[in-house]
Amino acid sequence: MRIVLLISFLFSVFGFTNAQLYLNSDHDLYHLLDRMELKLNDFNRLNFHSSNKPYSYEDVTSLKSQSIQASTIDSLNFEYFKNQAFFFNPENGTRKQPFLKYFYAQNASLFSVAAEHFKVSVNPVLYFSGSGETGSNAATSYHETLYINTRGAELQGVVDDKISFYALATDNQMRVPLQTKAFGAQKYALPGESFFKYFKGNGVDFFHAEGYVSAPITKHISMQFGSARQFIGDGIRSLILSDFSKQHLFLKLNTKVWKINYQNLFYELVDSAYNTGAGNYAKKFAATHHLSINITKSFNLGFFETVIFKRDHNAYELNYLNPIIFYRAVEHSLGSPDNVLLGLNYKWNLKRSVQFYGQIVFDEFLLAHMRAQFLKSKSNPEWGWWGNKYSIQCGLKAIDLFRINNLDAQLEYNHIRPYTYSYTNLSLSFTDFNQSMTHPLGANLKEVVASFFYQPTSKIHIQFKTFTALTGIDTSEAISYGADLLKANHIRRGEFGNFTGQGLKTIIAYYEVAMSYRLGQQLYLDAGFTFRKKHTSLTAFNNQNQYFSFGLRLNAAQRNFMY
Repeated sequence: MRIVLLISFLFSVFGFTNAQLYLNSDHDLYHLLDRMELKLNDFNRLNFHSSNKPYSYEDVTSLKSQSIQASTIDSLNFEYFKNQAFFFNPENGTRKQPFLKYFYAQNASLFSVAAEHFKVSVNPVLYFSGSGETGSNAATSYHETLYINTRGAELQGVVDDKISFYALATDNQMRVPLQTKAFGAQKYALPGESFFKYFKGNGVDFFHAEGYVSAPITKHISMQFGSARQFIGDGIRSLILSDFSKQHLFLKLNTKVWKINYQNLFYELVDSAYNTGAGNYAKKFAATHHLSINITKSFNLGFFETVIFKRDHNAYELNYLNPIIFYRAVEHSLGSPDNVLLGLNYKWNLKRSVQFYGQIVFDEFLLAHMRAQFLKSKSNPEWGWWGNKYSIQCGLKAIDLFRINNLDAQLEYNHIRPYTYSYTNLSLSFTDFNQSMTHPLGANLKEVVASFFYQPTSKIHIQFKTFTALTGIDTSEAISYGADLLKANHIRRGEFGNFTGQGLKTIIAYYEVAMSYRLGQQLYLDAGFTFRKKHTSLTAFNNQNQYFSFGLRLNAAQRNFMY
């Protein structure tokens, strides 16, 4: 694996196209970019593939403002984006009088250097938030003070206009809401992070680091190597690969030519969050092919396949490095029991204002049992076979609702069958550091999720987010009803008669209102209110919590507690 990476890197040094840098996982920023892309509604001209995230600055600058029927706020947003991309347009965001001669010469950079063959930017990363949480569970009512305390720095740069690099490091202390504490107690994991430790009772302390090196190989092929999170899809959730779990070591090859974007992603995962005693965590690996095709100027179709595998001594299976071949064929030729997922995603834009999107993922199925699932009644003995493992997403985006500029909405339905993403061999479940790599709740669920976004001025962002999920949870370690991806399939409830929501019927309702005021480039003042309720027929599993929050962010995205 080291030899392959070294050869890929050395080969990329001789690339002859410009370097690429990528946006951070700032979901508000991504929404505004998706809005611009929907207004343009010309995939073939742009060759823009929104299902592959994070976006590059090249993607941002390809959205030409003069081609958009833009509101005043849209135009100001685009100028804001250009300031962020000053590496590639040095005249954008340049200040006439830097602070103390050396600082903030660019609006988007505390300190920057722009030499002939070298450009670098350094920024602080700060995130301070506080709130008072009240809630109740089976035992008692309670009051808790929550907070986020993040300090760090990010470094990004370009060498010879070919090689780009990015690094982020933050030190974090948090006191987290009820659902995050419950997640940690059950899975010994902190969503989106790797190793952490408890302090002062309910507080968590962790160090977050990510970074990458990126370079072109040819005019249409680029390579990226580093540690970060990925996201495939156009939804609020992704059933293919989401950024809910922690950052992971990866190698990405991306080919963009004609109407096609073809992505190869090879990544290393943590098999279990529990130390093996040998001084490190057990490893497993994954590889993903994702092909995105702009069929027409308004319709996009994508196909993907992913394999999860593990070998003795943490060895990488070199056969899966093949960027073209189907993984199922490799699995069969090896005689291996590796876990393969496949499926598709789609996106259809209408009238520059509405988008339909979705995903279909097949983990495992038999056609005869699938036919019984859809065409026959529950009384059929073959109905509800446990191995009919699939997930479906259907979504809708609409912008400028009721002809109100910059009032946008997104509505999404997700359905995940029991035992999807899990496996008989726990090492091959679709998890990383005990966290789901797709939906935060795992599987065995039906969910409606919605988001409303309003930007009355270029500086004010108002968002309402909500989801209601029906799932079925386990009440014993001895049996799995299909929601927990960290349980092996062989302790399933039965061979047939399985249905979505089986187990202890659980309803989770979540509501969040958040407002951000932009004080400066990537500097936000936040305020919000969150309510979450979990209800079952057994009082011992019920709880609810709510909290107001206030915060200040600099070069940082808001934390997501929507699970």
